[in-house]
Amino acid sequence: MNKGYIALWILSSIVLVIDLGMVISILKKGDERRQIIIWKSSTYTFITVIVTLFMDSIIKLIAGVFNLTTNVFNSHTSSLSILTTTTIIYFITLKYNSKKLGD
Repeated sequence: MNKGYIALWILSSIVLVIDLGMVISILKKGDERRQIIIWKSSTYTFITVIVTLFMDSIIKLIAGVFNLTTNVFNSHTSSLSILTTTTIIYFITLKYNSKKLGD
């Protein structure tokens, strides 16, 4: 088996574990402080993903209008990279807000 596939499986496994932790943390009941931590982390993650997808759409629109065919403008965003980025952002903001608000 190729080392690239092994690395991809390891990365996918780590992302899956963090994703499950993210879903569990969202569904976990808690007091108001816990809800605020989750709301802040979710909001920041949502805003980051929306801005990233918006910028990607604008770049593809500009590349289509001006017929640009360089590798920079023809980058295809994969679902795994979006999921990984979202998971990492949520995990970091959750830990930051938990430490900041004391949960």
